[in-house]
Amino acid sequence: MGQAKLDNLEDYTHFRRIQLSGDLPTYGGMTVPSDSSSDTGDLGFLLAMGYHYSDSVSGAPGASTDQFVKTALGNTQFIHGAFESSATSGTSRGAYLIHRITGAGSGVGGECIRARTHVWSALTGATSVHGMHSELAFYTAGGTSGDGAAVRGTLSVNSDATAPTGHLSSLRLDSNFGQAAYANAVTAWISAWDVNSSYPMPFFLDLYGTATVAVSGAHQALVTGTCSTLGHGLRVSMPDGSVGYIPICTTCS
Repeated sequence: MGQAKLDNLEDYTHFRRIQLSGDLPTYGGMTVPSDSSSDTGDLGFLLAMGYHYSDSVSGAPGASTDQFVKTALGNTQFIHGAFESSATSGTSRGAYLIHRITGAGSGVGGECIRARTHVWSALTGATSVHGMHSELAFYTAGGTSGDGAAVRGTLSVNSDATAPTGHLSSLRLDSNFGQAAYANAVTAWISAWDVNSSYPMPFFLDLYGTATVAVSGAHQALVTGTCSTLGHGLRVSMPDGSVGYIPICTTCS
């Protein structure tokens, strides 16, 4: 039975890089590249447990450029943490990350967390795969008198910040199809599922916290008024497989 070990702990001017290698119990192993300027610049990791260099076909399983931590055991959690807080006040968090971007320049960007699932085999049966799965669950007498959400996204602009430009949103949805994925599957921007159909979700959309104003050119999302001209529609896949449309009016007064 192998055991992962700490290979290297190296100090740099502004950060510390940890290198790990070894075997997971029973299956697989992990290695990282030797330290060099090209490693830190091209691969760009400070803490490595295996590494993935390319998203192209050359990065397919078995590619020499990639080294993954591997196992053939089912029901595996590669990184596992279980935490509990019994505090009677304050807020606790299982994980808290801050990523600051301080370098200005063309092409500068990033994320605090990037989660990706790559599927390299044909999955059959009632299989589910997701890039990320977040859950808020209430047990016994659990509950909240305030807001509760399985996923929350906040778009913040500081009061002393320069007014940002571009397309800003609290939630962005992307599609990136290399072929007509919708030919063989029901493909949509948003998919709503009642996992327990005995107790279905009562509302599709909740606008409780949205400010309401009369139509006057104000920059609020929710306005009061009368829609008089229908110009567009959002295509909807119905539970019975039929297609419906949510109307969008182009005139509201």
